[in-house]
Amino acid sequence: MTAIGDAVTVVPTSVSPAASLTVRPTSGIEWIIHNIYSADGYPIEVYITDGSNPIKIDVTTSGGLLGYAFHLTNTVYMTIKNTDASSHYISYDGIVSKVT
Repeated sequence: MTAIGDAVTVVPTSVSPAASLTVRPTSGIEWIIHNIYSADGYPIEVYITDGSNPIKIDVTTSGGLLGYAFHLTNTVYMTIKNTDASSHYISYDGIVSKVT
């Protein structure tokens, strides 16, 4: 059972070149994502989307984005794209902020 304040984490996931890792809570759940991790020097692009209208909000090669507060729902969520020519690992963490 999911409760407000529970940790949201994903194990480091291998993401292929030009592919994306989707960060999306299930229906009725909301998350606040604080950290996105990627290997230092490997480029990623971060998007907020409703599934049809992606908005690129950041690009980094510095090992991720730390100390943020991305508010996500099942209808407005995030994707993290590996823009490198080889696969590499991406991960994230945050907390559950709402359960309906």
